[in-house]
Amino acid sequence: MEPSPQKYQLIDWQTSPNGDPEWLFVLKRQEYLQDLVYAYLVTDKIKYLKKAKYYIFAWIKNNYDITSVRYSTWRTIDTGIRLLNWAPTVDLLKKQHLLTTKELKKLGEVVNEQAQYLENHYIEKYDLSNWGVLITTGILTFDAVNLRMINEERVDWAKSKFTIQMRVQVDSEGMHWEQSPLYFVEVFRSALCVYGAYQSAQIPLKSEIKKILVKMLQAFEYQILPDGKLLQQGDTDTIPVRDLFNSAWNILKNKNIGKKFDFLTSMFDFHLKATQKSLETRPFFDGFISGNFVNKESKNYLHLFNGNLGSGHGHAANGHVDVTIGGENLLIDPGRYTYVNSSIRRLLKSGSAHNVLLVDDQYPIVPKDSWKFKEVAIPIGNEVRHLKNIDAYKMVTLNAKNEIYRTRYVVWLKDQETTVIIDALRAYGKHRATSNWVLGEQINPKQIDSNNVALNGQKNSYNFFTAAGNVLQIDEQVFSPRYNEKESTTKISVSRNFTDYYINFTVIGKIKNAQKIAVKQAGTEQKVPAERGYAFKISGETSEITFVLQHLNTFVGNKLYYVDEIPTYGELNLIIERKSFRVF
Repeated sequence: MEPSPQKYQLIDWQTSPNGDPEWLFVLKRQEYLQDLVYAYLVTDKIKYLKKAKYYIFAWIKNNYDITSVRYSTWRTIDTGIRLLNWAPTVDLLKKQHLLTTKELKKLGEVVNEQAQYLENHYIEKYDLSNWGVLITTGILTFDAVNLRMINEERVDWAKSKFTIQMRVQVDSEGMHWEQSPLYFVEVFRSALCVYGAYQSAQIPLKSEIKKILVKMLQAFEYQILPDGKLLQQGDTDTIPVRDLFNSAWNILKNKNIGKKFDFLTSMFDFHLKATQKSLETRPFFDGFISGNFVNKESKNYLHLFNGNLGSGHGHAANGHVDVTIGGENLLIDPGRYTYVNSSIRRLLKSGSAHNVLLVDDQYPIVPKDSWKFKEVAIPIGNEVRHLKNIDAYKMVTLNAKNEIYRTRYVVWLKDQETTVIIDALRAYGKHRATSNWVLGEQINPKQIDSNNVALNGQKNSYNFFTAAGNVLQIDEQVFSPRYNEKESTTKISVSRNFTDYYINFTVIGKIKNAQKIAVKQAGTEQKVPAERGYAFKISGETSEITFVLQHLNTFVGNKLYYVDEIPTYGELNLIIERKSFRVF
């Protein structure tokens, strides 16, 4: 979860190689036991199991038997993870008769002490925290694989807590409340271990647990980019997760859908007789509860977010848009980099590092430190329409003081492989609006003119258009593909001064041109204010589409508007082949 690009040799259980205590926490989770177990299963060489046994008893000797350091560098989360990693290791050690009666007795004592420690140090907030799930799943998985080693009362307690955690942390659409796919994965993976272990041991488990996991599996598919890596939202890394997805389908639905499997989860539910079947997945996910919306088909991917902030792992991202076209990531979230309270941590959590609209260089979600915020935005609501080859989204957000009213419309044009974004903003007085567009690290932008940027990828070239009259700027943007790794990418900023109302469009994709055009109100020749009538036209190789926005209701004068002599009425209209139809 917190990798490091720099390698260190750890020579002492209680000494960090660089002063960061996270090294000691991770060391004592003992996830390296998985590697030794895997090596044993692949080679059938007993030396790997013996080495795994050595590390378990080395941990006991240096972190349990020495009472002065017993709880100094193993927290509740690390203890839960350690028990999860011990579960298959101890099982194999017993099956291969590598544990003496004395050693088994010692292990029973130490395992029960850790389970008691977890119950004694459990606090209310763990019911809603990924820490809580990692605590209870360690106890439950170990118990299912190594029956009667943990006190029955501890197991019953963990089972009760685990059920509560899954109920309150996962919504009915399968999304985890923390707004971070990485921590969704941690919760999902650990819960799958429990389910798989209970199924293999033929121990009853509440049926609602499987229902929740199936919902999570369905939501998981939409958090995976076309390249098989995890969507970088909130505190998340761009890690490959297709192996976990494949294992989850095998465990929950007995469908062998790929060759790569997640080793840990597979350890607890073997599926050798699974047959290959195709998935029946819709091209879109509408998460009205979490505020996450995804359109995913083949190599194209669109993700929108306008929901509650979630936990401290959430970022300032209401209205944020991620776009992948042809397998190339055009718009991204630049990642997390570190959990140390620092300028880069606060920057990457802020609106400045997300594809959102700022007013006077401010965004209504303002980080205070590594985990807390000074203020947050209020997501008012979301609307969605799925039409033939067109998917349209509307996201509305208020700032905490109800002074700034943001509406972002996003339209995905499947045939054009193009995303159209329209921003409508109300903030009384004189202000400056700036929209950020963080580009994927493989995209090389080249400004063509004042409202057009060529986005050159490794496979294809795309176009970025905005309305004329804006100030367009391309800057360097810090990008963190993984924790502790810092790279750079680019960001396009589009700015303009406004009074009271601001309307602007952004078009990204395979279109050839986009330009603002005139709107006429029936019965008058006066210029129409942008907030009452705003139109622009995009052109491809063989077709063109006109977008007409009437953001505010017209209550003075005629309510009918004309664009290219075509009548329109309604909040958002599209004109295709000189025929107008209302989207919102």
